[in-house]
Amino acid sequence: GSAHPIARAITAAAPTGAPKPRGDAMHIAGGGIEATVERVRTRIGTPQSVAELSGQPLPQELAMVAEDISVVALGDTHGWIALFALADPLRPHARMMVRELVRMGKRVHLVSGDRPQAVRYAARELEIGSVAGGATPRGKLDYVQRLQRDGAIVAMVGDGINDAAGLAGAQVSIAMGGGADIVCGNSDVVLLAGRLDALVVALRTARATLNVIRQNLAWASGYNLLAIPLAACGYVTPLLAGVGMAGSSMLVVA
Repeated sequence: GSAHPIARAITAAAPTGAPKPRGDAMHIAGGGIEATVERVRTRIGTPQSVAELSGQPLPQELAMVAEDISVVALGDTHGWIALFALADPLRPHARMMVRELVRMGKRVHLVSGDRPQAVRYAARELEIGSVAGGATPRGKLDYVQRLQRDGAIVAMVGDGINDAAGLAGAQVSIAMGGGADIVCGNSDVVLLAGRLDALVVALRTARATLNVIRQNLAWASGYNLLAIPLAACGYVTPLLAGVGMAGSSMLVVA
């Protein structure tokens, strides 16, 4: 019942004939998915979320997991069932995107609901200094609002339901193609190819567009500041005014 990439990977790896949940699956914001399996409430998601359902402490095996590994837990009201240790590689073009954004004068932050160790590892690989792991959907929104209170204009990139609140709070919301429908349907920009380098192209295109808009405003303002006083003084005939308007419009379009 989840479009999350890790959920798809686990579903694809499940053996045929595995127990099917009843049709009462429920999304736990920032926690995972909960449903009834063979008459027992079962949850898959973050270890902390599964610990709440099982009523048992976090398993000692978590301490043995390498810092660059993401962990998904499975458990029910009787206790722990399994831990999935997943290598979550960086997207292609991620390093190039971060370097280009920094070169363009942008400050890059990494905010994720994954375990803090894995998020810090990814941040080091990408040379990102500002990082927050284990963030809930509300925590992501709080992070965005904290930056805004400090005077920042925030563009946020996300692909999951847990990013929806933060994306809604940012001045510019950017969704990765193939992400959750609710995210793609309510974002300002959707990167259809799912490629991070498209973000740099979009930013450059936006900058070029703004430059053209400013040029057009400058030409239009200059023409009117020159022509209106001359017309008021009787130096501009109707024929000359018509030629001037057509000429200025052609100049703006060019």
